[in-house]
Amino acid sequence: MTITEILLSRQLVLALVAYAALSVLEAVLTARLHPRPSKTTQTGLATRNLLFDVDPGVWLWARIYAPLLRAGALLAFMLIAYPTLFGLSEMPSVTALLGDQEVRFGSMLGVIFLLALALPLLPVIGTLPALILPLQGAAAAAMLFRWLSQDSGAADVSYWPGSATVLGMVVVSVAAYWIATRVARIIERVGHKHLEVADLGELAFEALLLFLQAPAVILYATALGRQLAD
Repeated sequence: MTITEILLSRQLVLALVAYAALSVLEAVLTARLHPRPSKTTQTGLATRNLLFDVDPGVWLWARIYAPLLRAGALLAFMLIAYPTLFGLSEMPSVTALLGDQEVRFGSMLGVIFLLALALPLLPVIGTLPALILPLQGAAAAAMLFRWLSQDSGAADVSYWPGSATVLGMVVVSVAAYWIATRVARIIERVGHKHLEVADLGELAFEALLLFLQAPAVILYATALGRQLAD
């Protein structure tokens, strides 16, 4: 299957819609539980926001529950898109791949979640937010491919997709992030001016990001999948 065929497949579209719905849900809940800073007082302190910042429930949501929900959204995308994501069709079902070993599901969710917390702290990657989601997706794809190759009896598989693929992933990721940011800003201005709706741009950004960055994850996954198709 070509990249275009994968992107236009019903299975991948369904996976993207599921991801977008969960991402918007997470953004809505975050906006309600952790609102934007209030106007500053005469002393220059946003008193209301400081109170929210020290609220244990809000801190747990922002640092634990929201990233966990985003990890679950990405995991849902990966599992729904399998095996089309790898450019494959005749492969064991996702329930067969995960069903015999329940620890696999928890492992994928845990890795995606930990990457969401750790990657922004790294010196180089932390300054490039455009790479965070594709790297999470690539890690999840690598785990799925590892189990798939093991269950298929494949030997001597590689997780390095090649320099050209990596370069393509970086270009797609950065370009997609830039486009999503610009579109979200336009939607934010329109929503604020004409609809009087706050945080509309943030919701649009969350929904758009994987739609636009999906080709980067697919580039990596199909590079892996070709080893089983040969």
